[in-house]
Amino acid sequence: MILGICDNPDILNVMRIIDIVITIIKIVVPILLIISGMITYMNAVRDNEAISKANNLFVKKIIAAVLIFFIPTFVNIIAKMTEGSLEYSSCITNATPEGISGAYRKNADIYVNRAVNSLNESDYNVAKDYINNISNENDRNELNNKLNALNDFFEINKKLDDLKSKFDSKTYEEILVQINNITDSSMKEKLLNKYNDIHHYVKTDTTEENGNLVHVNGYNGLKFYLYNQCSGGWRNMRIGIGTFCEGGCGLTTQTVLISAYKPSVKPYDSISFGDDYNHDKVIEKETNNSYDCTKYDDDKVNTNQIIDALKNGSVVSVKVWGSSKGGKSKFTGSQHFMSLIDYYNDEIFIGNAFNPSFEYGNYGWYKASDVLTSVQSAVICKPLK
Repeated sequence: MILGICDNPDILNVMRIIDIVITIIKIVVPILLIISGMITYMNAVRDNEAISKANNLFVKKIIAAVLIFFIPTFVNIIAKMTEGSLEYSSCITNATPEGISGAYRKNADIYVNRAVNSLNESDYNVAKDYINNISNENDRNELNNKLNALNDFFEINKKLDDLKSKFDSKTYEEILVQINNITDSSMKEKLLNKYNDIHHYVKTDTTEENGNLVHVNGYNGLKFYLYNQCSGGWRNMRIGIGTFCEGGCGLTTQTVLISAYKPSVKPYDSISFGDDYNHDKVIEKETNNSYDCTKYDDDKVNTNQIIDALKNGSVVSVKVWGSSKGGKSKFTGSQHFMSLIDYYNDEIFIGNAFNPSFEYGNYGWYKASDVLTSVQSAVICKPLK
């Protein structure tokens, strides 16, 4: 529906003010002219010549008063003879409190329907402005009820915008529940389309790049280089009382996590900067604080906390215990450090390997319940860049 200029309540308000001013002028000015002429006439009563001049002046003021009084009438007659007479007449007719209120109602109806169809917040806000100017409370309530259905839509839509700039998997899951509670099919479809565009996880495995195996995290997009502590030029290097192959799992774990920001790093580099007891400090330092790492010891971290961190794009260095340490981990007979670099559908991707000939000795996807058995400590690192 296309509205004319005289359906605009703001224009009608202006025309009403103008009409009031003109009415005041056409009444007050003629009265003032008549009073002025009478005063002039009374002052000249004793002088015949002055009376003659006063008569002429008084007649002129009477004529002027009559002309001023009828000028608006002449303007209306001329306007009606022109091409835009109908619109002008409509404006004059509608420039009343009732007409202005009706214009607000008409515009409110239009923008409420437009907001419902477009699901556009600017249309919603315009409709709200028009509704707030309607004098009839029942009309206001009726239209507000129609708009209330959009409140949940815009609230979820704003959450999606916030989520797009700062992803959080917990919020992501909560929003899906809220979307599914929307009853209007068009609103629900639009929100779901936006929801799916924000974070579409694709599970990937390993790819080869320049002779190195890599894995790209599905949440943060970081590329991690995968290493085996018992292969490459570091296998037989001495560390502590043994070789890298025998006890280099912690250093290899740090290397994998650091590689996302420092691709050139190799496991043998970690001999100079690695520290099995302070992975958090080492990883932050070697990546120029590209991670914010938090260390959890003595069973102060639980499996749900690790999974939530992985789903939020963090990566984890975790130490597990095998049977000789009183644990049940399938990845070691004693203790083992592992780099957890991705999560999808109850599976965790491990970025460092011990012995690929073992059932649980390679990098790749494993059940989260197997990976997080007998966890003794963990370092959770949140990417900052």
